[in-house]
Amino acid sequence: MAKDYRSISFTVVCALLLMSGCDWLRPGGPPDEALIEISSADAEKATFVLSQRFEWVEDSDCAGEPGCGTSVSIVSADTSIVDLPYSVTVKFTSTQQLMVETYPVGQDTARIGMRVLIDGTEKYNAFKLLGPPEGDDPRETMFYVYQFGGRPLNPGVVGEG
Repeated sequence: MAKDYRSISFTVVCALLLMSGCDWLRPGGPPDEALIEISSADAEKATFVLSQRFEWVEDSDCAGEPGCGTSVSIVSADTSIVDLPYSVTVKFTSTQQLMVETYPVGQDTARIGMRVLIDGTEKYNAFKLLGPPEGDDPRETMFYVYQFGGRPLNPGVVGEG
């Protein structure tokens, strides 16, 4: 009887491990963390916006039509002024979302670099010259959006699914 009990226990333990979602059992699963690096040779400080709670919203001009573009509507975000270079590791929440935006502090024009690694894999690496707002145009920013599991993206939003 003890032998049957051990056999059943082993089977239950194996089943629980398979259901637990261990990444080593199912490659390609949800990511654990993101490393974000912001740099600049022109600016000493930058505004840094981080959101892990946002929604995808269809363009109101074409809502419901095939191929309608989407944009990000932020539910909550943290905004701070950071010294450059800046680096932060962010653990993913249950939403498996990440939106990062950065731009120089004040009215300065500066070349800003942003690099994003998801679980050690580089997903974004770019430099961009960002200028201040001009007339009715908003401030130029650099941003990256990630959603695990695939979401529609509009032009100008960089992301992975």
